[in-house]
Amino acid sequence: MKTRLILTVALAGVFLNGAAAYAQTTWYSRTSADWNTASTWESGSCDSGNNDGSVPGTDDDVVICVNDTVTVTTATNSVDTVTVDSGGTLSMEASCDLRIQETLTVNDTCRFNADDTETQPILRAMEGALSISGTITVTDPAGTDGGAGGQCAADDEVNDWMILTSTGQTTAQYGPLDITSDIEIDGVVLANGSSADYRTRITGAILTGSTGRIEASGDSAALVQLNTGSSFSISDDLDFRVANGAVIEFNDTGDFVTGGGFEMVTGKFKFPTGATGTFNGTY
Repeated sequence: MKTRLILTVALAGVFLNGAAAYAQTTWYSRTSADWNTASTWESGSCDSGNNDGSVPGTDDDVVICVNDTVTVTTATNSVDTVTVDSGGTLSMEASCDLRIQETLTVNDTCRFNADDTETQPILRAMEGALSISGTITVTDPAGTDGGAGGQCAADDEVNDWMILTSTGQTTAQYGPLDITSDIEIDGVVLANGSSADYRTRITGAILTGSTGRIEASGDSAALVQLNTGSSFSISDDLDFRVANGAVIEFNDTGDFVTGGGFEMVTGKFKFPTGATGTFNGTY
């Protein structure tokens, strides 16, 4: 939580006052509605019955309550923290950029929902982590296999990153998912779409401590691309799986080493020319 200090000069008798200038409010969703509508929010708690909402600001905390879907529809929104409770959903529409100053915690669902002719929405960690214990999923508002997808990003600071906990999962089935932040994978990164256009691409670093799974298994077009640097080496038990003719593609120019194992039902691991892949564990 941030505290900001401001010095104020009173006009009727000059004095200095070291009071906090910005009030930090926690806003709870009270219905399924638009993020930028005041009546979507209330103070106090989920189901408090307070009809006192306001559109969350940069210093505010947000909680999306059970059974509520809150939809971000405007270009840029900035808040301090966001928590998606179990049973709640955060929906990101085309061209949206939701900037989390500290931490995003997803205990249920966050979805990217943009048509393939539109611009990808972005979840952006500014000074903290994107913590996913539920699911990040890509959907298509037209109901077909062809959305614009979404992006999980981070600012350039050291502590800005993404973590999939042991129950967390990303699913790219109806559009591409770009993970440009560094990421710790204790859950599952899954590509299960029916087109190579709906791939999952990781361009941030995969962090030490990753003990989950990266999987491509939708059909022969399902694709995960790893492009994390000139080489990849992690001693942790990060596993890899391909099935149904899908592909995991290592685009880096160097060798690949993991302490985890692999399962290749049908499909392939694709390495650059001259590079090697080493799996030191068992799946």
